Amino acid sequence: MQTDRQRWPARLWGRWFKGRGGGDPGTGPQPGRCPRRPPRPLGTGFEALEARVLLSAGGMATPGFLLYRPAGSASPASTAGPAGVTPSQMRTAYGFNSILFGSLTGDGTGQTIAIVDAYNDPGIISDTAAFNSYFGLQQFNVTGGPTLTVVGQDGSSNLPGTDPAGPGNSWAVEISLDVQWAHVVAPMANILLVEANDNSNTNLFTAVTTAANYGGVSAVSMSWAGSEYRGENTYDSTFTTPSGHNGVSFFAATGDSGGYTNVTVYPAASPNVVAVGGTTLYLGSGGTYASESGWSGSGGGISRYESQPSYQSGVVTQSTTKRTIPDVAMDADPNSGVPVYDTWDYGTSKPWQQVGGTSLATPLWAGLTALVDQDRVLYGLDTLTSTQMLNSLYSLYTTAPGDFHDITTGNNVVYSAGPGYDLVTGLGTPVANLLVPDLAAIPFASVANQFIFYNNSAFDGNNPAANIADDAAIATDKTALLPGQTATFANYTSYSRGINGLMVDMTGLLGTPSASDFVLKVGNTSDPSTWATYNGGLNVSVRTGAGTGGSTRITLTMPDGAITEEWVQVTVLSNSNGGHLGLEANDVFYFGNLIASTGASNTSTLARISSADVIQTQNNAVLGSVAITNNYDFNRDGHVSSADVIICRVNAILGGLPLFSAPPAPASASVTATMASASATSGSFLPAIESQITYKSPVVSTVSIRNPGGTIVPGVPAEMLQHSNLLSENSLTLGYPGVSFMTIGMAPSIGESKWLETNSLVWYMPIWQQWLWWPYWRAPVKRV
Repeated sequence: MQTDRQRWPARLWGRWFKGRGGGDPGTGPQPGRCPRRPPRPLGTGFEALEARVLLSAGGMATPGFLLYRPAGSASPASTAGPAGVTPSQMRTAYGFNSILFGSLTGDGTGQTIAIVDAYNDPGIISDTAAFNSYFGLQQFNVTGGPTLTVVGQDGSSNLPGTDPAGPGNSWAVEISLDVQWAHVVAPMANILLVEANDNSNTNLFTAVTTAANYGGVSAVSMSWAGSEYRGENTYDSTFTTPSGHNGVSFFAATGDSGGYTNVTVYPAASPNVVAVGGTTLYLGSGGTYASESGWSGSGGGISRYESQPSYQSGVVTQSTTKRTIPDVAMDADPNSGVPVYDTWDYGTSKPWQQVGGTSLATPLWAGLTALVDQDRVLYGLDTLTSTQMLNSLYSLYTTAPGDFHDITTGNNVVYSAGPGYDLVTGLGTPVANLLVPDLAAIPFASVANQFIFYNNSAFDGNNPAANIADDAAIATDKTALLPGQTATFANYTSYSRGINGLMVDMTGLLGTPSASDFVLKVGNTSDPSTWATYNGGLNVSVRTGAGTGGSTRITLTMPDGAITEEWVQVTVLSNSNGGHLGLEANDVFYFGNLIASTGASNTSTLARISSADVIQTQNNAVLGSVAITNNYDFNRDGHVSSADVIICRVNAILGGLPLFSAPPAPASASVTATMASASATSGSFLPAIESQITYKSPVVSTVSIRNPGGTIVPGVPAEMLQHSNLLSENSLTLGYPGVSFMTIGMAPSIGESKWLETNSLVWYMPIWQQWLWWPYWRAPVKRV
């Protein structure tokens, strides 16, 4: 930015400026255009622009851009194609290209950046479209894209005239730079361009007020300024969030005249504004960040009139009583400048200019803030105010110094960059992929516990309304299976009504839970990605403080039988995936429903239905009330009784169950299982014996035992099974009441087989993977 020289000592400049806009140097300039000042000695790379300066409420401001001038050239020249640091290189160098909020890209979605400049740029919409097209950026004002809106300083469609200076380095260059490069950082953020009637302090401040009050605006970029003046602090309130509006952060350039004048600028010096200085950016291969140095034109110094704000205390050492600037910095050197597309100034044949200045760094920081606010809004938080932004920046500089590139080389003639805060680059430049989430400071919610909840059970009076608030209905012996874990019986429920109630305890909720915060999938394969989405009805209730450790308990209830003999996968959605509870990432857990499975097995990966389940059911001598968590109260009626045995008997799930996969679908037709082999006793071999068990779900039909020569026991009636007698775990008697018919005893295991004996016959029978539950006995079977 250019700064006013009219009040500087004559010994510094040799003479006072004269001409239109001059006046008594003791009173400051009058409204109007200032004459061109002699170029300052900053080398051949800069174009000295005419000063548009403010020293009072009626003063004038200057834009803060500088044009790149190649060494040996008399002046900057526009080009047919772009030159300078490209959008991709800028995004890569500062880490903007790797910002993710869960599964969402950090791109400013939902935010609005206000750009405040003077005069009208007639080509800003078409020029920006051409800029976006060339670099492959998101277009404005298309379906699904952000908007670019241009209004006058009062917020209406009454736009001002163009810069009276005419084409050729006018305010239109500033407008193009600000709009196009804020868009580079936050390509999905809306942009509101507020054009002041002229570059007077009065009209620019009016435009700032309009921008701050405009609906949805969360950042205001001001790439213009002038020297400080007595009484400026009476205007500091201009740069605060309006009452009733979402938080607004204000950013102002610190100027392009370096610090050798020892004159700081306003509004950057306001304690309510983030003051943005400049650096020279050096790129590595592929546009990666190599290094930076303090830029010689970066404005910075100690305020004359503003007291030191509390956020600078303990960090700034250059003054303990006054506000210092800048607060932060970013690329600003025209030699490491960026391409800008502007047909108003340079025509259609050569519309490109390479531009730098703190006018570049300022909209880049406004774009960064749009990313921060996007993250915050995702989690139901307000956008940041300037005060919050400044407090966070200075705090993070102490607690998370890695969020900043600390610029330690370079100077602005008077001050040098160095370790820590300095008057050239402030706290430094952003490592955006680290700084953005830290500035967002999301207090993420978390899942504290998950439970199976036996909704609508007899234990709780079959009352769904009562169940929702009845924590006694929780099966405390059941725990959720988490991704990556090996399942155990504790991850299953044998509740006969299926999975119809879940409880999720959460801490730090940022929203009100609803069904849309949960996705349930059910299936019976080992690959949950193939499971079907549950659409059987879901009721959600919330009790604050009722969960684990005082957390919030969220109860999900489904109809009886909605999820039976299957697994359910529960996903609590993060905010970046469409949820509203404040989770940073999706939380996923599983419960299984399998009637009458103990999980007993000879291996750690299979759960089998076995006689152990029947035995434990039978051996329960107390048939009265038992705890709701009793594994064998399958119907959850408060009793372990013959009803539970029947549930065991009619269970049609025969398969060995890989513990992470869901149970296979139950059989619906008749099934025949066959076991055959030959064996010997007392050293002699008998003819091959075949035994066959035929049954239909859900009741046994017949049992027959035969050899190749004929049937030994034709069609044992099903009711005979009701009078079988389980003598021990390894033997049983089959027969009518009071008549012993056949005793089968089990010998020790031999490899993959067992010896089963009936009187003088010896059978060799393979051990199959699966076991069928009967009322008082068991038999090995193979499902076909």
